[in-house]
Amino acid sequence: TLRVSAQGNTSIQLLERPDFGTLNALSSSRGTEFRSINGSAELTFNYTFLLRATKAGRVVINGAVAEAGGARVSPKPVVVTVVAKGQRPPEPAVADRGPVWVYASISNRKPYIGEQLLLEYVLMMDDARIGAFGVDINDLKDPSFDGFWVEPLSDKVDARAARREFDGKSWSTRPIQLQALFALRAGKHTIEPLELDVSTTQRLGVGRRRSRVLSDAVVLDVRPLPAGAPAGFDDSNVGQYQLAVVADKPSVREGEPLTVRITVSGRGMVGRVEVPTLPESKGYRLLPPVYDKEVGVLRDRRVGGKKTAEIIVTPLAQGQIRVPPLKFVYFDPAREEYVTL
Repeated sequence: TLRVSAQGNTSIQLLERPDFGTLNALSSSRGTEFRSINGSAELTFNYTFLLRATKAGRVVINGAVAEAGGARVSPKPVVVTVVAKGQRPPEPAVADRGPVWVYASISNRKPYIGEQLLLEYVLMMDDARIGAFGVDINDLKDPSFDGFWVEPLSDKVDARAARREFDGKSWSTRPIQLQALFALRAGKHTIEPLELDVSTTQRLGVGRRRSRVLSDAVVLDVRPLPAGAPAGFDDSNVGQYQLAVVADKPSVREGEPLTVRITVSGRGMVGRVEVPTLPESKGYRLLPPVYDKEVGVLRDRRVGGKKTAEIIVTPLAQGQIRVPPLKFVYFDPAREEYVTL
């Protein structure tokens, strides 16, 4: 994939494709990304080539030329080692990520629409190269979460520093962000890198060094919900839920109002669930529902809570008022099935 980015309102054009050497180009495609960061626009073209190796040996991919805003740019060469059929490719060398970098982790890369995900960013620090004054974060730029419902969790969970093994090495870590994400549409999604401006002291140097650190992008393949949803299902109802219906008074005088509370509770995108409501009737008058929600973090760092519809019901005649059975349908991604309460 060849990425060409430019700031502001400018044009981007690929003038010369890369020279793939002995690799055959089977297909190609182009994608466009647009981001607005602090009022500054950035346009990115992604040129993706599907290649097939034809012979063993070392292949150097270079020669690409792009034009962005009137300036010509070329990427650094990419070296690919092709081994003969039946041979094991050599283990790739572990890249030096530097004394400070950001680790991005996602709980599931193939979720269903509306399924809860945990996205965590952690600052990774090499004690052997960082001085006693550590690392300061001067500025942080969040990625765009277009296509997701986001619930920030950073201020609701334990964020103590710790140590973590990665690439066979021990790192000091500091949590930066934790968020619950819920994809709103199916298909491929790319969450662009989180960007930090940090200052560090070097163990063998003097003074503080300022640098720009980016996490890796996070790529997801969001699955559509299965076919065959029961009648009354709303695609916001994804998770694990319970349903309760109660009236605040067992008896009232004719014309005296009472309140019926319909509550959906559990884990998932609680703030967006569609709570069932009461049908109209000749025996009572209804006021429009008033909704209340409580959202928090559960023990497993998942989002949960409850959403309640409070409905004022005024009887228009003496006798019993029957609240008919209500139905709530949700999709449980853990069981991969629809559930009717």
